[in-house]
Parts: sequence; structure tokens; C-alpha cells
Amino acid sequence: MRSEVIRFALVLILGLGLDIAIAAALLRFSYASLPVAAAAGFCAGAATNYLLHEAWTFRYGRIRLSPTRALRYLLALGAGLVARVGTVAAITAVTQALPVMAVLLMGIGISFLVNFTVSRFFVFRRSHLEQDPHS
Repeated sequence: MRSEVIRFALVLILGLGLDIAIAAALLRFSYASLPVAAAAGFCAGAATNYLLHEAWTFRYGRIRLSPTRALRYLLALGAGLVARVGTVAAITAVTQALPVMAVLLMGIGISFLVNFTVSRFFVFRRSHLEQDPHS
């Protein structure tokens, strides 16, 4: 499982880089608004992450893309978002003494743990992939 965590982190870093690059390119070279650019970057990063998780991070045999797992991955992203925002909100409700970046990094860390756990045990669970190649 340790190698899965490392691969998961590497995929997330790549997806984040793509997210930022797409958003920045849209802002610089098109008339896209910041919310549109941010949404496009997020979608590109999320789609890339899903494909790389299927093909590399959680691969158990041959690669099998699945609309069901893609939707479950979106749910995992939502859970990670809730964890991040909830962590940041909880910390800032308790104290204003921490630097903003420290609070954000704590939120990112909790979000990573939640996203990995949901992805590993709900989205890409091994027994599920071995039983039904279409789910």
C-alpha cells in the first residue's frame, strides 16, 4: 500500500500542475474568466488523475476504464474538498494565530488522506475490480 500512496501523490502533483497550466493558459490566451479557467483546469486535472489512477496507481491487472468508477472518483474528489474546507474552517474557528499557508497545508494534508482512503477503498477497491470489469 505504501507504493500506492506514493503513486497517488505523484499523480495528484501532475494533475495539479496540469490544472494550473490549463487555467493560466486560458487566462493568458483567451477571454475566459477566472471561474471558467479554474473550472476548466480542475476538470482537466481530475480527468487526468482518474485515468492515471486507473492505469497506474490502482492497477490490478489490465486497464479497464469505467463510467461507474469515474463517477465514484468525482465523489472522492467531493469528499476531499469537504475535508479540506472543513479542516480550514475548523482551524480558523479555533485560532487566527496560525499563518494562512500553514492552515491551507493542514487542509491539503487532511484532504489527501480522505481522497486516498476513499479512492483506495471505494473507487478502486481490488475485489470490486477483479469481479466486474465494467464497474
